[in-house]
Amino acid sequence: MQEDVFNRSIRKLLKEFGVTAQREIEKAVRQAVAEHRLRGSVKLPAKLTLSIPTLGLTHHLEGDVDLVGRGRRNRKNGAPGCGAPFGQCGCGGPQLA
Repeated sequence: MQEDVFNRSIRKLLKEFGVTAQREIEKAVRQAVAEHRLRGSVKLPAKLTLSIPTLGLTHHLEGDVDLVGRGRRNRKNGAPGCGAPFGQCGCGGPQLA
């Protein structure tokens, strides 16, 4: 086994997974907001599973996807987020529907 080839291969796989997973999450959140299925949620619980059947490896990871930063508050009502329609603000984070 060549360690450098092995490590590069792992990094490439994880990078590809990360980029693809981020796109899919963003697409699903935007669709849920557009369909009014997601309104005002601050966190979305997420579960990830890595599996390499040949090795008998299964690794589970759980975490949250935050839609609104904890420190940013709407000046009008103190609620999280800026209150602008989704994607129409320059505050740096997702807005509430």
